[in-house]
Amino acid sequence: MTCSELKKLVISDAYRYIGVNAFTWRGRVKLFFKCPGFNYVFKMRVTYFCSNSGIRKIFFPFAYIAYRKAMIKFGISIPYKTQIGYGFYIGHFGGITINSDTIIGNNVNISQGVTIGQSGKDGEKACPVIKDRVYIAPKATLVGNIVIEDDAAIGANAFCNKNVPYSASVGGVPAKVISQTGSKDYIHNIWDLEG
Repeated sequence: MTCSELKKLVISDAYRYIGVNAFTWRGRVKLFFKCPGFNYVFKMRVTYFCSNSGIRKIFFPFAYIAYRKAMIKFGISIPYKTQIGYGFYIGHFGGITINSDTIIGNNVNISQGVTIGQSGKDGEKACPVIKDRVYIAPKATLVGNIVIEDDAAIGANAFCNKNVPYSASVGGVPAKVISQTGSKDYIHNIWDLEG
């Protein structure tokens, strides 16, 4: 990852919270101190950036300590090596646990209390792949070798262990398709990948 790629990731994350103000350094600094979700994601991205080879590895211990403190302070456990696309948004902090093998696409919203990880079944020892513009509501659990397609919405308290089709809304235990409205009313300030 280059410095310009890191900057683009940080701006894309900030854009999800504050729109065009994300293009100013003042907007990003205010957001850093005001919003725990952005604060955590920023430290997570910087830690990953510093973990790569080169002179920046010197800064890795400092970045990692700041990242670990944020993990404890905000109750968010997302490993810094987790593959996460542009425009990652954490709506409310607290109780978020995501396995490092999870793959998260662009413009995804994660709410408080969300758990994403492996299932206990043999043959399913893989983590979910979450595609673009997905909304995951509070206390939802996603487990196993599943794919959450673009524009899907996972309802509050849902237990999802099966694939979710494009633009579907799922809810319940186990999660079932309840509508085809998807995430369109929940995902705002979508980061344009060409931006």
